[in-house]
Amino acid sequence: MPVRNKIRIYETAIWGSIIVCLGLCSLGGYLTYKQYRDMEVLLFVSERSYSSTLASQLRSHIRKREKDAFQSIEAFALGDAKDPPPSPGTPESFFELPFRIRTNGEIEGLDQPARTTPFPSSDTGVPPAEYRQAVRLSHSQAPLARKVRSLEAASNRTSIPEAWRIRARTQLAALYNRHDQPAAAESIYAGLLKNAPSSLAYSAWPTPAQLSLAMAETLSSQGRKKAVQEVLTRGLSFIDSGPQKNGFVRRESYLQGSMQLLQNLGLSPTRELNEALQKLDARKPIQLAVKHVRDVLLPRELAARGDSSSPRWSWRGIGSKVGVAWQPTPAVVDTAGIKGAGMIVDVERLLSDLNSELLRLGESGSRQVVLLDPARKDSMITYDGLGGNFGWFAIGQTKEEWEKRLGAARRPFAIAGLLSGILGLTLVGGLLVLRQAMRKEMNLSRMKTEFVANVSHELKTPLSLIKLCSETLQFDRVQGEEKRQEYFEVINRESDRLGHLIGNVLNFSRIDAGKKNYDLKKTDLAPVLNQTLDAYFLQITEQDFSCTRDIPASLPAVLADEEAVAQAFINLLQNAVRYSPEKGDLTVRGWSDGRFLLVSIADNGIGIAEEEQQRIWDDYYRTAEARALGTRGSGLGLSLVSHIMRAHEGETRLRSKPGEGSEFTLAFPLETGTEMEPEDDR
Repeated sequence: MPVRNKIRIYETAIWGSIIVCLGLCSLGGYLTYKQYRDMEVLLFVSERSYSSTLASQLRSHIRKREKDAFQSIEAFALGDAKDPPPSPGTPESFFELPFRIRTNGEIEGLDQPARTTPFPSSDTGVPPAEYRQAVRLSHSQAPLARKVRSLEAASNRTSIPEAWRIRARTQLAALYNRHDQPAAAESIYAGLLKNAPSSLAYSAWPTPAQLSLAMAETLSSQGRKKAVQEVLTRGLSFIDSGPQKNGFVRRESYLQGSMQLLQNLGLSPTRELNEALQKLDARKPIQLAVKHVRDVLLPRELAARGDSSSPRWSWRGIGSKVGVAWQPTPAVVDTAGIKGAGMIVDVERLLSDLNSELLRLGESGSRQVVLLDPARKDSMITYDGLGGNFGWFAIGQTKEEWEKRLGAARRPFAIAGLLSGILGLTLVGGLLVLRQAMRKEMNLSRMKTEFVANVSHELKTPLSLIKLCSETLQFDRVQGEEKRQEYFEVINRESDRLGHLIGNVLNFSRIDAGKKNYDLKKTDLAPVLNQTLDAYFLQITEQDFSCTRDIPASLPAVLADEEAVAQAFINLLQNAVRYSPEKGDLTVRGWSDGRFLLVSIADNGIGIAEEEQQRIWDDYYRTAEARALGTRGSGLGLSLVSHIMRAHEGETRLRSKPGEGSEFTLAFPLETGTEMEPEDDR
């Protein structure tokens, strides 16, 4: 089968293998990428399923804590105990500040003292006629003295309840203030505050705190700043006196009024006032959350007549990390006057307790219970909420932890995809290398075939001439001694040609086997070059070539193998003659440039294309122009030249243009200190 057909078959098989390999690797890569891409969804679904189980266990945990907490305040919630039990105070307890709501809306508990007696009826009755007349007269256009006498008479009348007598005196103090008599008003306020613990204990108005604020305003109108601070600070001791229904509102009103008054006077609040204000701010979310239960959730629950056996949860104060667990108590409304009870939930401690429970359940710590805060949605991944009363809580983890877990889950697929790509590239690369090696071997095989054919032709031609001449001489068919000598010269010349060809083949076989050795000695190459050129000169002239010689009688000595140099020189001469037109011109030169001993052979032959100037030194290689010319050759001449020059640590240089000829130069390195031949000796 022709070599070209074999190459086509082999290349078809290799390209088919490459396509199949790429297809399989692409399919594997696609499946790996799909699994890599879908891993985020798969991991999230897995996490959500597991988190749902954890959420159910956490709800059970909260219910157990809830049950224990409500059992601890059962007596207080049903009215059997006056004061609530103290908060556990343990880190795992997130319930605190028990409270109960009475049917009149009064909130008891929240660490405030309970009221020991009911509201006095005199405080809630209809104002007496004497009081109403005196107050109406105080706001009329009557003379001041008449107004004063009317209010004093009402405040001293024993038939009027004490609460209304106190209010008459408070109205009298306000009358003095309106008529620019602050001293008289101060005296009245001081007298009322002196007996405040007993006389104002059950009064809804005025309370001791209200009287303290009014007295401070009276003192400020007199410019007595220091006394103002003392009165306002002393008023803090009265702030929780009286009915507790609106205690928080009263406390807030008093502190706001105090701060505004001090600000108007350019005074700084005392330490006691600052501490009271800080406590108020801390307690405000709790009060608002409990009031929401009292005013909105509890009436709605009682109206619906729902189940009162299980607690409810309110997250009105979730923004302040406050929750309320509460429960209606309709069964005891008529007997104890209580319609609901509950406890405050510390959200931070609840979260801490739930996360501790997660660790107890075997969670490694990457998952955590978090609050569903819109401000943190970009930094948290939530899997499943606790649901029910605990919709504000969910199990999740930070995005950093999620990315780590996702990266760990994706890593095997990324590695598999990378290995698949590397394997595919390796296989394709191996097949391409195999294809290149196969093409090279096939080309080498083709060139060897051509080499055998060319060498056979090269051997046949001189043998035929030798046989022809020898037979002619043998049968004495030559007339004349001169003709006889001519036949002897042909036999001798063709024998040399045959010997040179066989020498090339043998030398190449030794080089190819790695057995070629060179005898390098310090030598003047001028005689060798001249003798070789003289021996070949007859063949040059017979083919009508002109040869210009420029080799001096002596050249700088170099380390060289004379036989090898002569062979390289002859190979270049033969190529110059073989690939030049008839009656061509040769120029042979030898000289030194100080670094190298240079021997060049120039011709005006067919030249060598630039893209082939690197390949002509390869074994068996012949240019396309040489093959088209029909000239026989072995393809070993220049390969031997290149090997010989490498063995001499020299260089082979080439300058050539297609159609203009070529110049080959052999460059032998000079030893250090070797002088150049004088120009006259050349």
